[in-house]
Amino acid sequence: MNLPHTIEGSDACSSSRLQSFDTVVPDGILCYNSIGKKRKNRESYPADEGGGRAMAANREGSGALADIKRNLREAMGQRCAEMKDAYCRAADESIRSAVLLSDAYRAAESLFVYVSMPGEPDTRGILAAALWAGKRVYVPKCMARPVMLAARISDVNELAPGAMSIPEPLRWEETAAPGEIDLILAPCVAASRRGARLGHGGGYYDAFLRGCRSVKACLCYEWMLTEDIPMSAQDVWMDAVVTEKGWTRCASGNESLR
Repeated sequence: MNLPHTIEGSDACSSSRLQSFDTVVPDGILCYNSIGKKRKNRESYPADEGGGRAMAANREGSGALADIKRNLREAMGQRCAEMKDAYCRAADESIRSAVLLSDAYRAAESLFVYVSMPGEPDTRGILAAALWAGKRVYVPKCMARPVMLAARISDVNELAPGAMSIPEPLRWEETAAPGEIDLILAPCVAASRRGARLGHGGGYYDAFLRGCRSVKACLCYEWMLTEDIPMSAQDVWMDAVVTEKGWTRCASGNESLR
């Protein structure tokens, strides 16, 4: 798969807050806005709240590395609280366009996409576009920790608050193993350009992705990038990091991205 080091954000999906599935932009990319609802200003979410995913934090045990990660999550949570809603809206548009215009997305017949929470790059537009394009779309379904399933959906309206209040399928008929999915888009608290990913500490994504050879990309705001993320042998490195400035291909990334 031929992917440049960066793909600058495009105006192909400039109307990011459309109210329904009835509008398609000229390039055939469907835009959608968080299930038709206006997004809340992120300033209304305290740094220690961070949506349902933050509830998984502080569960990775004790030890020096765990303490470093907890301290880094707290610092990055404070940084997240400083992001302005206008910045996030513009960054969301650019990240969505960078994903939808990439070779990795266009070549993928199946995708696993996290369902975004406040403070994370919005994925509703990506989900809607992939469904509209006829791709097989899977989203997380959290089971007993740290088990997470990839559950296939056919409509974003199938999602409702589930474990830790994160939107997930109410019911599903099909699941897929990570290695059976072409492109995986993962969330983070923070990420580095080297491919290090700081999660919320629940261990779901590391358990899900361990040993997976599919293309793994982390969506992250530039504001939330840091090179200070410690990684253990159990932590899974990303093949690419996607921000509003485009794709950064990581040195240890999947060979299909080279």
